[in-house]
Amino acid sequence: MADRTTNDISLADPQNNKMASLETAVAHKTNGEIVEHARLRMWQGPLPHPDLVARYGEIIPNGADRVMAMAELSLKAKINDSKRGPWLGASVSIIAMLGALGCVALKEPWVATVFLSMPMFAVVKALIDSGIRARKKD
Repeated sequence: MADRTTNDISLADPQNNKMASLETAVAHKTNGEIVEHARLRMWQGPLPHPDLVARYGEIIPNGADRVMAMAELSLKAKINDSKRGPWLGASVSIIAMLGALGCVALKEPWVATVFLSMPMFAVVKALIDSGIRARKKD
């Protein structure tokens, strides 16, 4: 006769849409032998693992539908943010350049330099960020 102990450990990283669960089972057999089995399940994506979605449906009325609606809203928000960012950056850069031109017309070159430094720092930051993202993908 085997005495069995089961442990389930779940890890979640909501920022990166990653989930992992580690299930371990230890069986003590009658001959004194101990056998351990482990199963690691990893899942990455905007939705939880389908087994977990099913559990939500069991615990909360319409739980699976609510999880799906939440994922859809999150995706829409990310899409809207990604569309808004470039326009905002371009607007700030254009305003800074117009301010620099105005300062040159008023014979204030140092203030013009300050105005032009803002879009230049934004470009440098964008280049650095894109390089970091490219390295993370590799």
